[in-house]
Amino acid sequence: MARGWWIWGIVVTLVLLAPSFPALVAAEPTAANPRVEFQEAFGRLKKLMADMTVMQAQYQQPKADKAALEAKFEATKREAEAAGGRLETAAAALLAVEPQDAAAREIASAAMAGALQADDPARGLTMAAALEAADAIDADAALLAATAALVLSRLDEAGTWLDRA
Repeated sequence: MARGWWIWGIVVTLVLLAPSFPALVAAEPTAANPRVEFQEAFGRLKKLMADMTVMQAQYQQPKADKAALEAKFEATKREAEAAGGRLETAAAALLAVEPQDAAAREIASAAMAGALQADDPARGLTMAAALEAADAIDADAALLAATAALVLSRLDEAGTWLDRA
């Protein structure tokens, strides 16, 4: 149960920070084992999120050094953005070799949703194409791709993605 909560926390973080992430396309694994890279990236982002939560609680304390905490929080936020990009890349690499991995699919779908939220539907379609090439696209990702195609007024492409969903 606890792992499920963290996955959703990371999914929300990815959606919020996605505008600063690299595109999910033809990702090259940075480790010899994509599963290990994914787990390391997931763990790093999880730790950074926990650190940011602690900083938020410390900020509320009456004698907190708010300026120092704000600076530390901003630095950690930038590090989390980089870690989110690493996680997105690791998820794509893992899906290339294990297309049915549920956690990697969730991360990839969250990255697609983040691209749409960031008003970058073309990036969302690029991500969907990469997932489809790896045979890792699921119904949720196909619906996100259809939405992206509709936003771009590519009605035939939207219909194809809807059929895939």
